[in-house]
Amino acid sequence: MWPYCSESVSSLWSNCIRNLGLMPQLEELIIVGLKPPVQVQKLGPHLNSLSENLKKLTLSFTYLPWESMTSLYRLPELEELKLKNHPLTGCGAQFQQRD
Repeated sequence: MWPYCSESVSSLWSNCIRNLGLMPQLEELIIVGLKPPVQVQKLGPHLNSLSENLKKLTLSFTYLPWESMTSLYRLPELEELKLKNHPLTGCGAQFQQRD
C-alpha cells in the first residue's frame, strides 16, 4: 500500500521502518516498495535506523536516492546486499544485476 496511501498511513509505514532499529536481533530484511514511486523520500532517512546486526538486506522497487547508500556503510555486519528492480535512482544507479 505504501507509498500510495494517505499521509497518515505513509507516516505509519515510516514509523515501522524506523522502529526496525529497535530489533537488535534482526539479521535479514527484505524491503519491497511499489511502482511507480510516489513518496520515496519517506524511506531514505530511516535507513540509518536499521539494526547494526543486519547481515542480509534486499531492496526492491524502493527507488531510493543514490545518496541513501551511504547509510548502509554504518552496518558493520552486512554481508549480503541485494538490489533488485529499481532499488535506486540518480547518479550511479545504473548497474548490471547478477543472478
